Amino acid sequence: MVKARLASALLALTLVASLTALPACTSSATSSSDAASSAASQAASAGSQASSAASDAPEAADMTVTVTVASPKTDDGFAPLEAAVELSAGSSALDGLKAAAADVVVEDGPYGAFVSSINGLANGSAGAQSGWTYTINGEYVSESAGDRTLADGDTLAWEFYV
Repeated sequence: MVKARLASALLALTLVASLTALPACTSSATSSSDAASSAASQAASAGSQASSAASDAPEAADMTVTVTVASPKTDDGFAPLEAAVELSAGSSALDGLKAAAADVVVEDGPYGAFVSSINGLANGSAGAQSGWTYTINGEYVSESAGDRTLADGDTLAWEFYV
């Protein structure tokens, strides 16, 4: 008998609670619109905070590129290097070089970024025609290193020619 009364009381409380909630659900369009607007504002604020936190975090690497830098002239004291560098999507050949080499000097030329020195070995230092060129996957590239986009798995080779 006590269990039956408790069950009836619980059912009555549930019914009262659902009836009390009904007017809030059927309130005017303005108040539900305000609630939706408030919820959207809170969501936008949370999204903005998440976006801000994401921009503060370091970018994840989207690709790995092998970069080599060499001088075929062995008596110039230049130390060759080879490195696997991690870059974000859309990175250029210049970005790859900068990620691998300690000291890269770049000048703005009429056709874009022009690499004039890598780790102290400068264009023209071994004769008027000496200088840096680069290949991607063994093919010579005739565009600015700042304009040429790399892809995952590419091999970027910088060579100093005399």
